[in-house]
Amino acid sequence: MKIQVWSDFRCPFCYIGKRNLENAVKKSNKDIEIELMSYELNPNFEPIEGEGTYVQKLSKTLGISETKAQASTDHIQTMATQAGLNYDFESIIDVNSFKTHRVFQMAKNLGKGNEFFEKGMSAHFIEGLDISDEKVLVELAISVGIDETKVTEALTSDDIAYQVRSDQQHAQNIGVQGVPHFLIDNKVFVSGAQPVDAFLEAIEYVESLDK
Repeated sequence: MKIQVWSDFRCPFCYIGKRNLENAVKKSNKDIEIELMSYELNPNFEPIEGEGTYVQKLSKTLGISETKAQASTDHIQTMATQAGLNYDFESIIDVNSFKTHRVFQMAKNLGKGNEFFEKGMSAHFIEGLDISDEKVLVELAISVGIDETKVTEALTSDDIAYQVRSDQQHAQNIGVQGVPHFLIDNKVFVSGAQPVDAFLEAIEYVESLDK
């Protein structure tokens, strides 16, 4: 069985959904391949300059009150904790994720895509690193066994940029309107950061279709 997952490094629900899916796969004891795919929530996103907390900048980005933004992050924090993730919203640096997706696609070509995606998500939501900073991207790549020269290539290659856009075009073609989005064996899709049991049910259902 193969599960394709469209995610963005900026998406807090994507990391939660990814972790819940991984835990569901472990519990299922089935031979399941997880293929991560690139998706940008906002390809034209530009960070808000100046001082301010993540919540304050989120309220400006979404056009909502700081109270609503705080309630939203509190809810996400609870979901993350339940998934075993220790989000640190006070240290998150919200940046455009295209460079990170470029390096992810290079890592994917080298058989290190899932490992790099995990490092990138952790860097953004837990460690408070700037994942648009090329030095940070080099460190993340090296941590999964990828040479610095490959990062430079990823950040300048038209072919790599095309791979990012191709993933997003594929998502558009199958009707994806938000992430995380999970496509199970090209038969059933699941949207959002669903709990472990929901993923287990979907896996069992898809398996039953082949019987």
